[in-house]
Amino acid sequence: MTTLSSKVETKAQKEHRCSLCMDKIKVNEVYLKTVFIFEGDICNWKTHKHCETLAVRLKMYEDCEDGLGCDEFFEYISHKHQDILIAQLPNRESNDYGDIIKQLRYVPIRDKMWFVIRFLNRAEPKIG
Repeated sequence: MTTLSSKVETKAQKEHRCSLCMDKIKVNEVYLKTVFIFEGDICNWKTHKHCETLAVRLKMYEDCEDGLGCDEFFEYISHKHQDILIAQLPNRESNDYGDIIKQLRYVPIRDKMWFVIRFLNRAEPKIG
């Protein structure tokens, strides 16, 4: 993969999809854009600023050999969300909370992401 242009803040002239969370980047919203070549094709990588900040802060790019896509982003957020919640339980025996932990998979990814952002902002502000 060859990067043609580094991350550039761009104001959306039309609606786009974030390459990480897959939510809409709305018209007039400032987002980050990177252009690169992957397998001979020119690709535009567009992300919300908060998604990119979160990915960098959690070192997601370092853990992905083949690059970070939405599937890896979702998986990483889900694991981080679960880890944060389990760490907050009074008795860290996961057997005691098995039903609760199973239910975490049904929390929408967007809610998980904002939970993680809020948690991290308490420790070291500021994402989003």
